[in-house]
Amino acid sequence: MSMAIVDVRKIRPIDHGEAMELATIGYERLLSLVDDLEADDWERSTDCEAWTIKDIVSHLLGEAEAFASMREFVHQFRISSREARASAIQPADAMNALQVQERSHLSPDELVGRLKATAPRSVRKRFRTPRLMRTMPMKLPVVGKDSYGYLSDVIITRDVWMHHIDITRAASKELEVTADYDGRLIADVVADWGRRHGGRSGSSSRVPRAAPTSRMVPMGKKNISSTPWSSVASCRGASREPGCSRTRHCSEPSPQKPSEVEPPTSRRLPEAEASGQVDPSWIKVGRRWPDLLTLAQVGRPV
Repeated sequence: MSMAIVDVRKIRPIDHGEAMELATIGYERLLSLVDDLEADDWERSTDCEAWTIKDIVSHLLGEAEAFASMREFVHQFRISSREARASAIQPADAMNALQVQERSHLSPDELVGRLKATAPRSVRKRFRTPRLMRTMPMKLPVVGKDSYGYLSDVIITRDVWMHHIDITRAASKELEVTADYDGRLIADVVADWGRRHGGRSGSSSRVPRAAPTSRMVPMGKKNISSTPWSSVASCRGASREPGCSRTRHCSEPSPQKPSEVEPPTSRRLPEAEASGQVDPSWIKVGRRWPDLLTLAQVGRPV
């Protein structure tokens, strides 16, 4: 498959307004997915090794409630900060664990009901965050120094997106991939990575020439297909910043030699997407997520 070169410096960052539009889409897709889960699905293991699907939804509900209510945010922040100091772990890991623990008594129906009520309110609250507060500096895991706006606009929006993928995989559901949502987030991850790491990750990315109007930014190593799906997988791994706990819950895949990577299996997208900007023949799904080194290959020969 021929590849085009995209200068990631020309990919504009997601601004506040667009972030909230993407956040709304993300919650709508998440709620549609969890509505379709069977009773047995909720206890299935996920790529976040210590979390089941129910745990992930509990985390996402706790996250949404924290950003919907300053009182709830302060409650979670105070307790998780104390736990982080006592246990010598990242505050984000402690907050994630607290979100799951405090909602563990809820049934799946109760989780879904509360998420439906909270998600729109959470997005509205994030949208109305004063500019001064959005510029407030914060120290974030992995990212380092950034702002509250980056946490609210970028990290939380990516978090819902990547956990939607976790749930889809664990429940063996079809993943709907669109250029305007998944592709835009993937492009932003790649551009963000390039801005933060400069020459170390290059300034260009290979994309399929067959989809010139798509915002998909596929990438990969020699042993990982450069497809829209591998882009989702790679960026899902790169989005594990403060949103998905590493220390306690989401373990990074162990590095593998090319010969150890399991051969991918093919999966088709829903027919509604097959006629769009994504060629279903590109979609290849492996059992393991590519690790962060995949993103480091952006702009390098493969």
